[in-house]
Amino acid sequence: MFFCLAVTCLNCTEASDTYDQFMDIQLDIRMSNSINQALCQYVQPEQLGECSYRCSKCHQMVTALKTVTVHQPSNVLTLCLNRFDIFSNRKIKKSVAYPECLDLRCYTSEPNGTPILYNLYAVLVHAGTTCNSGHYFCYVKVRNQIHSDLVWETIKGCILHKNIFTYDPC
Repeated sequence: MFFCLAVTCLNCTEASDTYDQFMDIQLDIRMSNSINQALCQYVQPEQLGECSYRCSKCHQMVTALKTVTVHQPSNVLTLCLNRFDIFSNRKIKKSVAYPECLDLRCYTSEPNGTPILYNLYAVLVHAGTTCNSGHYFCYVKVRNQIHSDLVWETIKGCILHKNIFTYDPC
């Protein structure tokens, strides 16, 4: 999977694209109530401060616009919800809605086109109040088993009960 980091000079509109490989997408959930909101925030263009970017065409420090998008998605998508405040080391205990089916298309470098669909099949949960303590456990949706839907319904109920996520069907 590759990110595209696009920086555009607001003085001359010269654009510079950089492509980086990544394993997961780190999502800031402080201002988001859902995975979709967090992804929208992730790809939201950010204005870099005055004199914070050196334009290769203007040959000077300028104000620029930075945008990060998914350029080349992979077969498996891993989303990491940043649930810890870096200053207090405390866990952010808010509900975040997640769909069972996610279309990544609108968060890519080419937002128009066929859907890029991912189905939720696992949730890794941290039980603890700080990043230095607690336990991790995982809920996995099992396919091709007689009671897989029943197992998944139980998992969703348990996750809802623990106020970790809220379920948002596609």
